[in-house]
Amino acid sequence: MRETCARTPAARLLGLGAFLTFALMATACSGVQVVSETSDPDALRGIETYSWTSRPAPRDVEGRATYEPDLARDAQQRIDEALQARGWQEVRESRADVLLTEHFFVETIERQQDPYFNYYTSVVEEIGRFALEAIDPETDERVWIGVAESRLRVVSRGVGVDSVNSVASEDERDWKLAEKVEAVLGRLSSGR
Repeated sequence: MRETCARTPAARLLGLGAFLTFALMATACSGVQVVSETSDPDALRGIETYSWTSRPAPRDVEGRATYEPDLARDAQQRIDEALQARGWQEVRESRADVLLTEHFFVETIERQQDPYFNYYTSVVEEIGRFALEAIDPETDERVWIGVAESRLRVVSRGVGVDSVNSVASEDERDWKLAEKVEAVLGRLSSGR
């Protein structure tokens, strides 16, 4: 005779809760977070034209500003396609309703982990931020900024308690540019 182990509803909920917690933790570390800020919620209403411009990197975004021409070109192309699909038209700077500029930032952070629960006690990561600014061409003031961030790569992992021996990682930077552009443009279209 074969015995079966019937799980109680509480046990099933506990298992589901553990799975969801693990899934949320895994996606939180690899996902894209986005924030935006506007000086005037109505500033982006009625925008039909835009132009790209270059400006110094904003000082209120954390990290070291970096310039990677291929990355900037790819970001502008993705943004152009998305804005033109929404009916915006790219024009010369002198005729634009709004000026756009993009920036990239890299920040290196070190996380300490409990040696009783983790093999690696120290993890050094690069966080990448993509910022898109909208500037009023008449006042030269920023009217909106959106910033999306995600982990670019693990730089090194350290093992040890009293002294930590770090091992460099061979991870390549993954900017998740398509996700970041989509997330930032989602905020731009809502004017938030």
